[in-house]
Amino acid sequence: MLFAVMGLLPVSAGLVLRSQWARGVATRETAKLLKEQGITASYSVYVRLLPLSIVLTNVRVESTDGGAPVVVAPQIIAKPRLFALLSGKLVIDQLELDAPKVRLVYGQDEIKNLGIKIPQTKKDTQKKPFHAPFSVVSLTDADLDLDFEGIHTVAKEIDADI
Repeated sequence: MLFAVMGLLPVSAGLVLRSQWARGVATRETAKLLKEQGITASYSVYVRLLPLSIVLTNVRVESTDGGAPVVVAPQIIAKPRLFALLSGKLVIDQLELDAPKVRLVYGQDEIKNLGIKIPQTKKDTQKKPFHAPFSVVSLTDADLDLDFEGIHTVAKEIDADI
C-alpha cells in the first residue's frame, strides 16, 4: 500500500501542477510581486514538475517612458530550488531567457524606463559582496538596446551564461 501511494504521488503532483488552479495561483503570485515593484507585464504562466520550473510565455514588460517595451520574450523559465521552497523561501536557481529583446535606460541611479530606483549603500556600513537572487542566468539569441547614462549600445543575437 505504501509503495502504491508513493507511486501515485509524482503523477498526482504533476496533474495538480498542470491544473487551472495551479496556473491561477502562479499567475496571481507573480502578478502581485510585479505590482509591488510598479511593473506592468503580460504573460502566460505554466508550472512544470520535472524539472520543477515556472515557465512564462509571451512575456511583455511595458516601459514607463513611453518607448518600446523593456522586455519582450517568447519564453522565460525560472527554476526554483526545491528545498528552499519546502522551507517557505523562493530562491531561483536558474533563469533562462529565450530570444529576449531588452531595452534598458539607466541614469542617475535609476532604471528610467521602469521607474525603479537603485538603492544606494550607506558609506558607514561594512561592504559585503553582492549576492544575486539566482545562481545562473542564461540568455539565448538576445537583442539588447542599452542606454547607460547617455552611452547607447545595441547588440544582437547574444548567447551568454552568467
